[in-house]
Amino acid sequence: MEKTSANPLLTYQLEEMDTDVVCQFILDSYWGKSLNRDQIIKSFNLSSCVGLLLNGQQVGFARAISDGATSAYLKDFIVLDAFQRKGFGRLLMQGLLKHPDLKEVPSWYLGTKDAHDFYESLGFKKSPDGIHMYLHL
Repeated sequence: MEKTSANPLLTYQLEEMDTDVVCQFILDSYWGKSLNRDQIIKSFNLSSCVGLLLNGQQVGFARAISDGATSAYLKDFIVLDAFQRKGFGRLLMQGLLKHPDLKEVPSWYLGTKDAHDFYESLGFKKSPDGIHMYLHL
């Protein structure tokens, strides 16, 4: 990770995150265009989330849905543009995999149109359809 003036902080507490920043990012994303803010906030409350803060600023967010025992599906994974390619995404994924509700889950799944290389660098494999990816720990 590139040196920063402060250590990044991972949090699993939604009340410590800037959900307005995260909601706006999702609303502007290709996968969130059909959603509204109320739906997004409800999804946060019904999922396992991790936030990444730097100097008190929200720089990353990840959300997974899971049964807590066999599998998890990565629904949102965000590193704000100014903080990409600095190691924050890797740190965020490590935090999600260690989430108290998810740390024993062996099978992870996700869908992406444009971030295959990043997820492959973390051990995910492409499925035959070229969109979905999986990781079996």
